[in-house]
Amino acid sequence: MEKPVVFKNNKGQQLVGTLHFSKKEKKSPAVIICHGFSGSKSQLKFVKLSRELSKKNVVSLRFDFSGHSDSEGEAENFTIKQGIKDLEAGFKFLSRLSFVDKRRIGLLGHSLAGVIVSLFATNHPEIKTMVFWAPALNQKKLFKKWYTPDQIKKMQKQGYLDLEDFRIGIKYFDEAKNRDFTDETTKLKIPILIIHGIKDDVVPVNESRRLFKLLNYPKKLLIIKGGDHTLERYDIKQKVVKATVNWLLKYLK
Repeated sequence: MEKPVVFKNNKGQQLVGTLHFSKKEKKSPAVIICHGFSGSKSQLKFVKLSRELSKKNVVSLRFDFSGHSDSEGEAENFTIKQGIKDLEAGFKFLSRLSFVDKRRIGLLGHSLAGVIVSLFATNHPEIKTMVFWAPALNQKKLFKKWYTPDQIKKMQKQGYLDLEDFRIGIKYFDEAKNRDFTDETTKLKIPILIIHGIKDDVVPVNESRRLFKLLNYPKKLLIIKGGDHTLERYDIKQKVVKATVNWLLKYLK
C-alpha cells in the first residue's frame, strides 16, 4: 500500500511524503529515504525502492525536504542543519506508527542527503544501518568543482545563486563551504553500504572509495558500471535497488 502523509518540522512547515507498507499486523522494520539537493521523493529510483521494500514487509517513508517539491518552505532557506530537523520530524512520525519497530530503522541518503543522514545518525542509536547513494560528504572540495569564482562572488553579494531549476541560499553555502563531513561519518558504528556510479560527474566516485577505506564496521562499496549521479537509467536503477534491498533485509530483518 502507498499512502500520502503530511507532518510538520520544527518550523511548523508541512513536509509531504509517501508511506509504503504491506500490512499492519506486526512490528516491521522501516527505512527513511532522503533525496539529494534540489531532488524530490518522487524520483523513480526512490519510488521503485519503496515498492520493492514493501514486497518484503519493510515499511518505508520517502519525503520532500522543506523548500523542495511538495513540501513547504523556500529553497534558498534550506540548509544541512534544517535537513537534519526535517529528518527528525520524519523519524518521529515513522516511529509513532504502531506497525513499525522503532528499534529496526535504517536510513538512505542520496548525494547531499548523505551528509544529513550521517549527522542525524550520530545522535540516534536506534538507526541500525545506512545506505549512501553517491554521497557528497566532502563539501569543501566539491564546492570548488560545482561553483565558479564568479558564481561564489555573486552568491556572497546577493545572498543566493539561481541555478537552472533551484535557488541556493547563502546559509547553506556558509555552513558547508569549508566542511568535509567524512570524519563524522566514519564515527558511525553501524553497517554501511555505499553505491556510486562510475560515470558520476557531480560527485566523483573516488569520494566513495576514500570513504570506504576509512570505515571500520561492516561495509560494502558497489561501483555501478555506466552509472551517473542520478542513478535513474532503467538498468542502473534495477541494480541499485536490488543491492539496496538485499542490504537492508540483511541488517534490518
